[in-house]
Amino acid sequence: MVDLLLTKKNINPFVEDNEGKTSLDYAKEEKKAEILQALINNKYGSEQDNLLHLAAMIGEVNAVRYLIGKGIDIFQTNYLHHTPLHLAAGIGHAEVVKILIREGKAEIDVFDARNQTPMHYAVNNKKLEIVKLLLKLGTDENNARIRQNTM
Repeated sequence: MVDLLLTKKNINPFVEDNEGKTSLDYAKEEKKAEILQALINNKYGSEQDNLLHLAAMIGEVNAVRYLIGKGIDIFQTNYLHHTPLHLAAGIGHAEVVKILIREGKAEIDVFDARNQTPMHYAVNNKKLEIVKLLLKLGTDENNARIRQNTM
């Protein structure tokens, strides 16, 4: 049944019910391994994001930590070769960026299909806090060619 529901378009596993719980919360609480695995294995949206991509995009810190703890592949890319770190950096979710790098050991200077790193997305989207954070965490500023961009 879960697999059938997940095949529907525009399914968001982070939508909250009246009690503020998501499908991920229920899967964790009720120890429903098959539901959790279905949520993790599913691809979401036209860019084929995984559950960690979605959590990174919307800044779901607890979900990011939980998924990393469950061993989800943080290096998995979507259709555009974005990692969860690309998405969190571009949107400006500093805590998620820290967790992905420190706890998940995400590669900080990974390139996507357009030869862009998480730093590119932070710079291009004027996320100064993320730029500073990535520099502090060891990004290669020459690799990211940040001098060519202005904020």
